[in-house]
Amino acid sequence: MKRTDAWLRLGSVAGFALASLVGCSETSTTAADEAPAEGGVAAADGTTDGAGDGAGETTNEGMAMTDTASAAGEGVLAGLTIEMLDGTTADLAEFAGRPVLVVNTASKCGYTPQYDQLQAVHEKYAEQGLVVLGFPSGDFGGQEYDSAEEIGEFCRVRYGVTFPLAAKSSVKGDAANPLFARLISQPEPIGGDPKWNFTKFLVSPEGEVVARYGSSTKPDSAEVTEKIESLLGA
Repeated sequence: MKRTDAWLRLGSVAGFALASLVGCSETSTTAADEAPAEGGVAAADGTTDGAGDGAGETTNEGMAMTDTASAAGEGVLAGLTIEMLDGTTADLAEFAGRPVLVVNTASKCGYTPQYDQLQAVHEKYAEQGLVVLGFPSGDFGGQEYDSAEEIGEFCRVRYGVTFPLAAKSSVKGDAANPLFARLISQPEPIGGDPKWNFTKFLVSPEGEVVARYGSSTKPDSAEVTEKIESLLGA
């Protein structure tokens, strides 16, 4: 089924009991992890690979995502069609000419409250052209629900999420979905696997990955929003 108007259709699941939010591994955030980046266009990741990294890793089996064009010279989103959380498909070429904030998300992480801030950024800048695009993943400590229904219900009920969410997939290593494979293959300091949930990549309207922000960098921080505004010409 091809997506047309609505980006996100998260229907209620009868009888679904909303699970309690649980925290990330203690090893996921340390004082050393908060050190600022040494120059470059990207902020340092706010986390390190914790003890939970790799546990419950997500695979992309069953996720429809196609890569029909090389990213070289065409922008990082070019030629990609992805499956969304509601089972529809989306051609990322539809985002051409718009900045996109790509985030790997999880429902059971200490950083999960950033959904509130992501939604606020979406509401503030969507009409100006910004796209916030979430990629649920269980790569880090298995901190994501198994089913699309559970993920969607959690995001809708707990955080009122209305920005688009892709189907659950892997975001690191050889198993990374095609979009994240392109993101993590960028030159340093932007490239490299996410170190934890809620790593953020900012893509320019021209399809260039211009910034990376770690888990501890809030989506509505001045560091992020000023960069977004510069891309929007605000």
